[in-house]
Amino acid sequence: MVTISSLKLSSPPTTTLSSPESCPCTALQPALQRAGLEGKEGLPRGQFIELAGPWGGGKTRFLLSFLNENPRFRVAWVQGDPQRLLEPGAFFSRESGISDPQKFLDRLWVIEPPTNQLWSCLHPLLRSQALDVIIFQADASGAAYAQETELRRLQILARQSRCLLFWLKEQPTRAGAWPIGIQLWVQDGEASILKWGSQRNENILEVAK
Repeated sequence: MVTISSLKLSSPPTTTLSSPESCPCTALQPALQRAGLEGKEGLPRGQFIELAGPWGGGKTRFLLSFLNENPRFRVAWVQGDPQRLLEPGAFFSRESGISDPQKFLDRLWVIEPPTNQLWSCLHPLLRSQALDVIIFQADASGAAYAQETELRRLQILARQSRCLLFWLKEQPTRAGAWPIGIQLWVQDGEASILKWGSQRNENILEVAK
């Protein structure tokens, strides 16, 4: 297990003021076109992104494709659900799309926080400004704990650090979703946009029930 104190990196993170505002994400382009957002070049930095979809629907594959497309990003994968642990072998499979798994693992930190400390673990990770992407998933009790005030706090920290914060879930947030900047739904390997800023796709939200 990697502890937060061990994240002492020898060179600055890639999220500098001169970094592009958007991060390329080819897997999202069809969804952007369907939603009438063709002008968007990818995922904007500093966003709190909810990535929802059924178990086995392709959420991990979507993320691996995105990370492979941004090879300089430093990534923390925070595992808060013991039933949904990330298998390291997933990075070496042909389906992952990772071009160089060993180099990918060199920039990946897998963190397993103590029970019931997932949310408090995310705060110092975001404040450290040592990471470009943080991915986390919570079990049912952790998801229930996520009140609107906590989501708002995470959204503010993500914006301040210019870090992309991904929340992996099986069901999208409906009530109290306003602090989440972007909501995506992934099923059968295809991404759809539920919410992008102030725009919401109620048709997809109905499908995602």
